[in-house]
Amino acid sequence: MNLASKGSSSAEITIGHTESRVEELCKALEVIETAERMSMKDAERLRGRLQWFETFASGRVAQQALRNLSKLASVGRQIEKLSRSELETIHFLRCRVVCAPPTNT
Repeated sequence: MNLASKGSSSAEITIGHTESRVEELCKALEVIETAERMSMKDAERLRGRLQWFETFASGRVAQQALRNLSKLASVGRQIEKLSRSELETIHFLRCRVVCAPPTNT
């Protein structure tokens, strides 16, 4: 997590993620997207990491994608191959991680 103020006289503080955290999440999403597979356990782990990420990203544009990911983590399915719409969700989340602006307080 990064904490930065916008100048000495400003009361605005920005809370965001470090570059290494963004790279780590982006790489994890890229691996899943490339493999087109994800286990239920991977989905659970990824959901938690992305929910934490979203708490320090401005806006809540990823909520529907996180709900889709939650379904992958909780349905107890046997097949790990991702459908086209599931891959689109992963791709959207990867793009969100890369471009999510920090939260201003």
